[in-house]
Parts: sequence; C-alpha cells; structure tokens
Amino acid sequence: MTRNQKDSLAVFQRTTQLLTPHRMSMTRRLLLTLLTTTAVLAAGCSHFKKSAPKPTTGIAGEVEADFKVRWVDKRTAELVAHGQAAEAARTQATTEFNERYGYTSAAQK
Repeated sequence: MTRNQKDSLAVFQRTTQLLTPHRMSMTRRLLLTLLTTTAVLAAGCSHFKKSAPKPTTGIAGEVEADFKVRWVDKRTAELVAHGQAAEAARTQATTEFNERYGYTSAAQK
C-alpha cells in the first residue's frame, strides 16, 4: 500500500468512527429540529398573534339604523315626486320599511 492509500484509509476510518449510527441519528434529529424551528420563526407563530376583533352589535345596529334612514328618505322622495304630501309620504315609507325589513333591529324600533 502506498502512503496516499494509507492516509485515505485512515481518514475513512476516522470518518466512519465519527458517524456511527447513533451519532448520525442525533445529527439528523438536531438538523430536523433546527430546520423546524427556523421554519416556524420565519413564518411567524400564529399562537402569539392577536385575533381580529369580533364585530360588535353596536356597529351592526348603527349600520341598520343608517340603512333605515337612507331607505326611508329615498322612498319618501319617491312618494313626494308622485304627488303625495311630505308627512304622509314619510309615514308610508316608514310603514313600508317595517313591513319589508321587519327582521332588522332598526325596523323594530
């Protein structure tokens, strides 16, 4: 055997001693753990983020009330354009809104 072959054999033997099955298993676990940790940190952990605020019924009530005002105003203008008196038109528009959208909290007020 030549000197280069002996050196190559010695390096190979040291490498195989360092990479025993137990040590390879630990290396793989460590590598897998590091990769998983990196992926979680890079993506951002959703457990620590605040969830979106839940819509409150106050906002929904405001929207419904605004819808009622706009709808009644529009219908009142249509009835006045057809020749009805303003106060009678508003009363009729409010009645129509309550009949049509009776399930809303705005109609129940």
